[in-house]
Amino acid sequence: MVKVPKNGILEHDGFLQAPVRMLMTALCFLECDPRLPSEPLQEYIEAIAACRRESGHPGLEHDRLFLSSYVHDATHATCDSCSLAHVVLRPVRSSQHPRIHYGLIASGNQVMKAASLRDKWGREREILRSEMEAAGIINTLSCLVIRGICDYSDSHTRKDFQIYAAATVTSFAKLLLCYLNDCVG
Repeated sequence: MVKVPKNGILEHDGFLQAPVRMLMTALCFLECDPRLPSEPLQEYIEAIAACRRESGHPGLEHDRLFLSSYVHDATHATCDSCSLAHVVLRPVRSSQHPRIHYGLIASGNQVMKAASLRDKWGREREILRSEMEAAGIINTLSCLVIRGICDYSDSHTRKDFQIYAAATVTSFAKLLLCYLNDCVG
């Protein structure tokens, strides 16, 4: 667990209980499985989107990563007036299918909205993402935190990807449960 005081320096505020061995074993099998298709979640995401159309990918035109130094003007509710000159130019991916990332997720006392701090934590601590919901339950109920990413943890908060992120994380949970079933059964 981490606490973020006003100076932005990451402070450890305790440790979270590790997930049970069975979950970690299933996760390791999933991560290392050479038979895993390159787009393992797509079948599940498409099944969800068939029932709830808005859970599909919102489109690349809504996926904007701004430079870490470019802070959103809080007087505007949306990023419609944000300068596109500050968008990070990235190579176009060959697929819109989500990627699975394995690693550390920091659980803290507030929502991350500072891109420079996000980048610093990534470099210094190899933290992939921060969140604040898991800390309240993980020491009570042994579980694995699976995070669906819907924004870039910066001041440019967008809601376009929330439903898609929920479908993605649900699909990953289903895939992990299949591996868990193989480990147990």
